[in-house]
Amino acid sequence: LFQPLPLSPPQTTLSFAPSLAAADRSLRRSLLESVDKYGPHLTAPVIEDQIYPQLQTGFGDANAYIRELTLKSMLSLAPKMSSKTLTNSVLKHLSKLQVRSGSGRALGGSTSRLGGGH
Repeated sequence: LFQPLPLSPPQTTLSFAPSLAAADRSLRRSLLESVDKYGPHLTAPVIEDQIYPQLQTGFGDANAYIRELTLKSMLSLAPKMSSKTLTNSVLKHLSKLQVRSGSGRALGGSTSRLGGGH
């Protein structure tokens, strides 16, 4: 239904970050479904300062699919994030998701992949 716009890397950064703050869940869903295409074009400072602060709200979203997409998006973004952010914020959110889901099985693989490069 939603197709990513063919944007150059600077345009991608300018349009992606503010769009994650949108209250429109379908727009957030579309961006999260496409983050693997945008991630390589985002710099570490942009991810840390503009993307992640907006993205992290998805970990607590009422919609399970948005929570899942937020988790999956971290696989593309985490390699460019600082160890401090991964340890102090991302892992905290993952822990809460694990408690919320009642099972660590779904998160176990993702958690180990996030920590694998650091």
